[in-house]
Amino acid sequence: MKIGIDIDGTITTPFYWLDFYNLHLNKNVKPKDITTYDHHIPFGITLQEFKRFRDENLFEIHNLAVPRNACEFYMRMLFFDNHELSLITAREKELETLTNKWLMKYNLYFHQVYHLGHTEKAHLALHLNLDVFIEDRLETAIALIQYQIPVILFTTPYNQGYKHPLLFRVNSWQEVYQIIKTFKSKRHIFEKVQQN
Repeated sequence: MKIGIDIDGTITTPFYWLDFYNLHLNKNVKPKDITTYDHHIPFGITLQEFKRFRDENLFEIHNLAVPRNACEFYMRMLFFDNHELSLITAREKELETLTNKWLMKYNLYFHQVYHLGHTEKAHLALHLNLDVFIEDRLETAIALIQYQIPVILFTTPYNQGYKHPLLFRVNSWQEVYQIIKTFKSKRHIFEKVQQN
């Protein structure tokens, strides 16, 4: 199968950046407080202020990233099961070198990586003819589902409240692997959905 995989919040833990923001913005935001992907809201600052702070600290923030538990193991399993793994991230192009070094540091297996600089991933997913996408951002998941691309969504406080037959919620990479093992193709996913 052709599998699209997000990086931040999917391969990485979702809140690796939170302590850095709290320290430098003099806040005490907890993961449970972040109930929207508009992360500036729980910090009580404007989107412009949030973006400016992020841009000023872009490399330092992303250097803090750590993989989700067992991610390395299960991505390797997917790779050696002959799935094609395309990493598709909203990270900016200027982070390509940092990202590639980080992926090598943690020995993560994949075939190609795309730095989009934005969260609109559906068109590239269609172009790559992806069978399934692994993601944490709900808005991205909804856009992919509108194009009939099934999504495995890591459950977080900021992606609650949406259900769809093509949305499969998980809490671990082990669950991701088990779901993908049951699918032979995108067509097979639709057949299983129709049976339920």
